[in-house]
Order: sequence, then C-alpha cells, then structure tokens
Amino acid sequence: RFVEDTGHWEPYEILGWHVPRNWQTRRPHDLGDLACFLQEDGTIWQAKPEFPPVDRHGKINKYLAPTGNGSRAYTPPIDPCTRQIISQRYGVQIPSDTAFWDFVESRPELTIVITEGGFKSLAALDLGYICISLYGVNSGVSKFETIGGERIRKLKFELIPDLQRFAVEGRRFVLAFDQDSTAKTRATVAGAIADLSWHLEQAGAIVEVASWDGQAGRCKGVDDLVLNSGADHWHNAFDTAISATQWRIQNELARAVRRTPDLHIGDREFSEVADQLPRNGLVVLHGGKGTGKSRAIGAMLGDRSWLSSTPLISLGRDQAQSWGGVFINDGDIVGDRLLRDGVPVRGASVCIPSLLRVSKINHKILVVDETTAALEFLLNSRLANQQGVRPLLIAEHHRQAQAADLVVLADADLTEEAINYYEKLTGHRAYLVRSDRHALTYNATLLDCQQSGAIAGLRQRIDALETEKILYINSDSKVLADSLAAMLSTAGHKSLLITSETSGGADQARFLASSGAMIPEIIGRGIRAIVSSPTIAQGFSIELHTNQIDSVWGFYRGGSIAAHAIAQSLDRVRSSEVPRFVHIAKRGAAYSRLSRAQTIDGFTREFKQLSTASARLARLALAPDVVEKSEKIDWQSTNIWMLAALDVRRNRGMGALRDTVIAQLRHEGKQVNFLKPSIAKSEVAAAGQAIAAAGQAIKLVHAAAVAAVADITQPEADHLSSQTEALTPEQILQLEKFYLGQFYRTDVGTDLVTFDRNGRAQQEIRNLERILDPELATQHTASTINQNPDTPQDWSRTAVTNWLIEKSGFAALARRIYAGEVVHITDTDRQPIADFVRQNPNEFWLALGFKNLAAMSDQQIIGQLARSAGIRTKRNRRQNTYSVDISHLERVRAIIEQRKMGDPPHQIIELDQMGGSPLICNSIAVAPTNLVPKIEKFTGSIDKFEFEVTIDLAS
Repeated sequence: RFVEDTGHWEPYEILGWHVPRNWQTRRPHDLGDLACFLQEDGTIWQAKPEFPPVDRHGKINKYLAPTGNGSRAYTPPIDPCTRQIISQRYGVQIPSDTAFWDFVESRPELTIVITEGGFKSLAALDLGYICISLYGVNSGVSKFETIGGERIRKLKFELIPDLQRFAVEGRRFVLAFDQDSTAKTRATVAGAIADLSWHLEQAGAIVEVASWDGQAGRCKGVDDLVLNSGADHWHNAFDTAISATQWRIQNELARAVRRTPDLHIGDREFSEVADQLPRNGLVVLHGGKGTGKSRAIGAMLGDRSWLSSTPLISLGRDQAQSWGGVFINDGDIVGDRLLRDGVPVRGASVCIPSLLRVSKINHKILVVDETTAALEFLLNSRLANQQGVRPLLIAEHHRQAQAADLVVLADADLTEEAINYYEKLTGHRAYLVRSDRHALTYNATLLDCQQSGAIAGLRQRIDALETEKILYINSDSKVLADSLAAMLSTAGHKSLLITSETSGGADQARFLASSGAMIPEIIGRGIRAIVSSPTIAQGFSIELHTNQIDSVWGFYRGGSIAAHAIAQSLDRVRSSEVPRFVHIAKRGAAYSRLSRAQTIDGFTREFKQLSTASARLARLALAPDVVEKSEKIDWQSTNIWMLAALDVRRNRGMGALRDTVIAQLRHEGKQVNFLKPSIAKSEVAAAGQAIAAAGQAIKLVHAAAVAAVADITQPEADHLSSQTEALTPEQILQLEKFYLGQFYRTDVGTDLVTFDRNGRAQQEIRNLERILDPELATQHTASTINQNPDTPQDWSRTAVTNWLIEKSGFAALARRIYAGEVVHITDTDRQPIADFVRQNPNEFWLALGFKNLAAMSDQQIIGQLARSAGIRTKRNRRQNTYSVDISHLERVRAIIEQRKMGDPPHQIIELDQMGGSPLICNSIAVAPTNLVPKIEKFTGSIDKFEFEVTIDLAS
C-alpha cells in the first residue's frame, strides 16, 4: 500500500505520529510518500518513507513502524498464486478461503522461516517458503514492558505474541538472518540468534540456522542472495541448515580464542614463518592437525636449551626424537646436565608427574604442546596427585614458565582462557599466530540409528573387506572396545586390540610406535581390524600405509574423554581419503567430578559450596594449619579459574555430545554427512545380541585370567604401581588380583572377580561401611584435605554425601536393613526419604548427581540410594513392597566382617594416556582416629552447614 503526502501529513497520521500545532513555523521532517507493508488483517506492519528521517545519533531510519505497534512479526496476506507455490513445496493443500496464517498456526508440521525485514520474507514467500519477518534480529524476544509510561526490563523474557502462536511442540523453524561482514555486527547477530533459538526451543520447537556466503555484503540478506546469486543458493542454504545447538557450539568454537592474531598466516604451515616469530616472551601457535606446529617449534628451539611438559609418553618421545633432546624416562640427569646414551643434549621432554626430576635443569625455552590436555592433566587428573604431589607439580610448572626466556604454547583446541592463564603466569602478552589450514578434510558419516544398527553396519563392512585392507575401530569405552574385538573374533575376524590393559603387549607397543609401518605386517598375519579404546585418544597417529585402511569406525558413548578429544580420535588416521563412520550418543555421562555447571561462575560457586561443606564437616579431624589454609583458599585464583574453564567446556560437551562433536568436526573442515543405515531388523537384533554375548564372555574370561595369574607381594605391587611406562597385560592382571585380595581379605577366585564388577562392588561396600560408621566418611574426607589443603579438587566429598544420606533418613533405614530388622521396604519406609530427596534437589544434584527427581518414583529414589550402598531389592507386585535380597546382603555382611581386620589404602585408578595402562597409587595421609567427630545432629543445608559434634578422646 502506498500513502501519498498531499500536504495534510497523511504519513504522520497513518504512523500515529503527532503533528505539532505550530507546524507552519516549526515544520516537522517531511517523510514524503510511504510504501507500507500490510499485515494479513490490513494493519500496517512497517513503512518505507520517501525521505527517511535521521535520528539524534545520525543514523538514517530507512523503515518506520506505527507508534504503539510494539515488536510485531510480519505476516502479510498471501495471494492465490503464492499459496499454490507454497502448497507444492510443502506438499499440502492450502484452502483459498481461509486466513493463511491461521492455517499455518493450525499445522505444526509446516516449517517456518524467520528473517528480518519485509523484502526478505517476501522473497522467500515468492519461492514457496512460509516466512515470517521481524523488525530486526533482536525483535523476536520481548525483554521490556511499559508500566505507568516507564519502560522497564521484564523479570522473565518471552517470545513476542506473534511468534508464540506458532512456537509449539515439534514445529520446525529455520532462522535466516543477514550474513553481515563486520566482526562487531556478526557478534551482535550471533547473540540474538542464540537468544531467539533458545526461547523457541523452550516452547518445544525444533530450531535450525541457515547460513550462506554473504560475499562482503553483496548477498547479505535472503533477498540479496536470491537476486545476486540465484534461488538455488537459497534452496541450498535452507536444505543445509544445521540445528541451533550445533550452530551455537560452532559459534563458540569460532570464538574460543577471541583476540585478533598478531600474525594470521592463512592456510600456510607454522614452519613457514618460524623465523619470523619472537625469540622471547610468550608465543602461541593456534592451528589444527597438520599445520606444522612441531616442525615450527623445532626451528624456534635452535641451539638453545629447552624443556617440554606433556601428559603423553608417546608425544614426549616424538618430541625428543624430532628436536634432538631426550625423553626423561629414557635418559639420565647428572647435576644440571641432560644425557642421552651418555652424550649431552640441549633439551628434554618430561611427563608432568616427573616434573620434579628436572627442577635443577636450566632452560631457555619451555614448550607446552597439546596445551589443553597438559592443563587438564596438571590441574585435575588423579595421576598428577600421586602421594599428594599436585601442589608441587603446579608450583614447578609455574617456576619453569617464569624462568624461561620463551614459553611456546601449541594446540588445536586452544582457548582464550588458556592464553590468559599463561599471560598471568609469565607476565608477558601473548604473541598469537593463527593458521586456518585444514590438513584433514575427510568425509565423516554420522550413523543415525541405535548403536546396534551401527554395529550391524560394521559387521557388514568387515564381511565384505578386501584381502589387503584393514579397518580401524575406536571407542571411548574400553568395555565396548573389548566387546567389539571379541564379537569380531567370534565371527572369524582377528583383531589387534589396544586398550589400557593390552597397550603394554609386544605387538601393541610396536604398533603404537610405528606410525602405521606395521600395517602390511599385521594384514599379512590375518588381522582384519585394529580396535582401540580411549587409551590412544592423543599422542598417536597412523601416517604410513593409510591406503590399506578401508575405513575408520568410531563408537562414542560419552563415558570418558571429552567431546573435543572424540573429534581428535577420528584424526588418528592421517588421511583425508579414508572415510569415517561414526555413532555418537546424544548426551554423554563423563561430566566433571567437581560440578556439572555449564558456566565458569556457576562451576566455581558449586565447587566452593561443596568443598567448604566438606572442610566444615571434617574440621575437627584436620590439622590446625590445614584448617587455616582451607579457610583462606582464593576461589578466584588463576588455577581454580582455569580448572573451572576446562571442566565447564567438558560439561557443555557432555550435555550435547553428538551436536558438539559434529560442530567440532565441521569447525575443523570435515565434511559431515548423515546416514540412516538400511539394515534389516533381524541383522540389527543379531548385532545387539552378538555384542551383548561378547561382553558377557569377556567378563568370564577376564575373571578366570585374574584368578589364574601368579600372586605378587606388596613390594612387587608397589614397584609396578610406581612405573610410568605401560605395564604388560600380565602385570595389570597381577595388580588387579593383588588389590582385590587386599580389599576383600581373602583368596581371589573367579567368583570374587565377577562379584567385584570392576571395582563397583568395592565402592558400594565402602559406602555401606561409612553409613554403618559415619566416622569413616569423615576420616576419609579429612585425610584428603590434610594431604592437599591447597587443591580442593583433590578433596573427597564422602563426608558431604554421608551427611545428606544421614539427614534423608536412608542411613537409618540401611542400618536397620543391615541388622536384619527390615526385610520388606514399604511405602511408609520409602515416602519420607523420597520426599526429603525431592525437597532438596540442588543438594542431591551437587553431592550425589541425582537428576530428574520430579520424574522419579519413590522406589526409584530408594533403589538408587540402596544400590549405591550395595543393597539389592526385589519387587513384590501383589503386596506393593520391595524385599531385600537376603543372599546378597549376607555376602556383603561377611565381606564387611572380614574387612574389619583392616582397610587397605585406597586405589586411584585412572586411564593413563601417557602410557595406556592404569596407574594405581596409594593414598598415604590418614587422619588420627581419635580426632574423628561423631556427628550427632544435622540441621540446615549444604549452603549453610549447622551441626553439633562431639570429640571422642577416650582412646
């Protein structure tokens, strides 16, 4: 509709603008004629004036909205011709006598495009897309309201009413906003898209984001894209739109390092500019795999002395070999000199747990390759705290960084937080070098099916495998890797299995060190697949004979390594020609053990809350100086802040594992496709049964192997536990048998290994012992705080967990069950406990990881608490009660009585990516038993612990 200005201020009138009485002497701005965008109901949505006004900031207002319109969406009338085009595209008949947008509202299966600006939505509508337009990218969410003439911020933001009517469960929206060219505008648009998409998702809608090449403004909006590049480019943008979750993650990845590089080398390798880099200060190499980081570092070292800190044995050895140094495990230190085979060398690579061995070495350069992995290991891995040594390792790492003339960081997964960490540590501003080179651009096919369907596809692939080819299979679950290898073996396909238990084997160790040179040999021996677990997530690659690898298969449940490490696992085969087939769980379970928060502030708050609670509960068992240290912890310190940033990244990845890995792959230049395998249901079922049977068989074989292996003595166990090199499979079995015997205080047979369930039964029995004697829980927490008063990430939460269980009433019920006073758990027993848990969801979320409590029945809550304490129950449907499994309880009782002879030290078992075998170390600090408080009264909450304690000094 056009509105002509005849001198009577018609444009002002239609826009609801006020014309002053003295307009003859103080003439308002002349808008000229208006071109108006009309809504379906005939009202004006927006108008384009002939002579746009300029606001007080000097900005030209090209489009004007009627006064009092608020934030409205553009829903124009749709003519019969356009309705027909839309009908054809969507495959639905649109009645000609019905309001178009009412019809769309009634059909939630119809996808709606959302853009900004009337011309853009009209362009999309002309091509047959149902498209709504907003005034701007920020106009879809209502954040302000006017009360009493004053504009105030709403307490709760919400979608504007024009979007609320369409935003229903299952509706698909595609956001198609302008592809701006300036960094500042892109950041603003990205924030608005994230905001709008989140609010749409809260309504149950499915949200995707379309992107295209804006060509420096030439194809900025949808209308520009269609006009200047053609409709096909818009069709492609719509068809390739990605989920809003993936888009948000990709945006975060693109902004992981927010600063502008000091040297941006495009798609060149770092080695090409090594001679241009500073020789002092802090230099950061940020680029993906295959960007020549290692070669560049070698060139930077020159003839100067150097040290490199790494959590990975394989990486350390590669560095020493490439840079003319020595790997500390393989060399000698004489005073402040490094020797390899008796010959002095200028540098050394050292694994982080061995940092103290090089404290006397003078170095000019410190290298921290794989910076993210190194920081994760140093600040949070249990392996970096053997015998409570973490504070010393952190201090030594800091000393090395501050003593060096030059610190070099290199990582594909670098973050702004990591750079800031080393800037504060060294006092130098980082010189950032960025490479956009994508050396690996392989096709990654995401298998859109259940895991058993993906396994069925693997079985088909290996059955049809050519004679001179081999498969590479990786999983983030050792159990699944074991099961896959066993399943293939049962089907007649030999495999080379590389897990934490086998990596010390002769063939496995040779293969890990060969960079793929062994592939022809193992194919010649009839091996059809290499099956690996998280053991080799980093620090290993296959660079030779990749043409003999048919394909790479990845199975990821999110049970161990982080999302970015999963993406790296697919890069172990260094060839873009080898296809990848990947199955990824929607969400993972390997959240941070300190907090599941997904913001740094939230993480720090929860971490502080639980740690403070632990220290308060154990206070009377702490040494006086430890009490003082625990109360003076700086929760805003650089180390805690860095730890929070690392674990928040892990938590975000676990919360959206599949989307995060997909976004990571795309960010790294991989081509991601999706495939729903066409496999018969019978084959899928057979695959599921085969993998389950293989898993059961492995458990039996493993139990028999542990029972049959030769016994070792305490000194022999101590010697094996202190090794940093990969243990042989036999040594791992011997250690497992030794510690099983120590815990259960009996001979180890097949039945006991099966009962133990890889240590889960041990933890359950410890939990029950602490319920029976709460002093044990306090003593355990106190021992960890006494050992590491400066690093709260190493404090046990046992006292807090026990406090909650006691307060809920379940501890009393468990003690009655243990004493034989309760055989049937009734509603009367269950309800008060379950009610307490539901009333304190935050506490049980923080301390015990309970979630979705509102959806859990009373018995599910009780069952979860009972299982954690080794108490099994069976349901009696007729009586609506649950009976205690007496036979299992009697066995647990017998074990606890046997264990009263003495409790062995705690085992710390963690996947060791340095060598691939679990390292088991003993916790040596124990609180004096006569200073353990007896907790008599519990009140309050985790936020504010209020309790009374008495000290038993009778002993």
